[in-house]
Amino acid sequence: MFKHHESNEHEERYQRLGTRLYIFILIITLSILSVYILIEEGIHRITILKPTENQYEYFQQIYSNKSVCPCSSITMTYANFITIQPSYHQVCSSDLVSPQWIQYNTRTTGNYTYTDYRLNSQPQFQLLATFCQQVQQIVDNGIKTFLQTQLVSSQIDSQDLFESEINLLISDWRTLVLNRFLRPINIIRTISQGNLLMNSGLNNNFSITNSTNKNIKILPRIYSSCSCALSSQCM
Repeated sequence: MFKHHESNEHEERYQRLGTRLYIFILIITLSILSVYILIEEGIHRITILKPTENQYEYFQQIYSNKSVCPCSSITMTYANFITIQPSYHQVCSSDLVSPQWIQYNTRTTGNYTYTDYRLNSQPQFQLLATFCQQVQQIVDNGIKTFLQTQLVSSQIDSQDLFESEINLLISDWRTLVLNRFLRPINIIRTISQGNLLMNSGLNNNFSITNSTNKNIKILPRIYSSCSCALSSQCM
């Protein structure tokens, strides 16, 4: 009899503990559910199909950290939204690089001495015209390649971020085009200076100091503080 009574007391104790645990878990669950409902009621999701630019800018200003605008196409060429109009030096559009001017200098050389600029101006203007043509060709090819490059993005960036990225890309592209033009010029300079090459007019790297004697002395030209014997950047 006593053992049966003791067993009932243990069962009642376990039942009370189970009931308390159940109530505790129920309260926690209801509390979490209530908080979730309150938060969910404060969130309003608005979906606009194919918004205009003004609509996107409006929501971007108000909900800058919460608005999302996925792109219908993740790739697009720069030619769709970028236009590049190069501006060349005015000498490349002047008469100094025209065939008429170059031919005129050829016909008027006459009996000039080697130190007369008119005697050696014709090849220099030809070289200037070649430089202008090469610049235009390199820039045109660079623009064509750049505008065909694909922009890859899954969603629209903010205007400030987009402009910053595009300006950085254009700056890198300009540096690349400039280096592509200067590379062959630097090679020619280095070869001419390193091999002590002279042109027919003797007016590039060296000068004749005394042409009356049988022994001709040739000295490297010096421009300001730059000696053509030591540097290829004097030309």
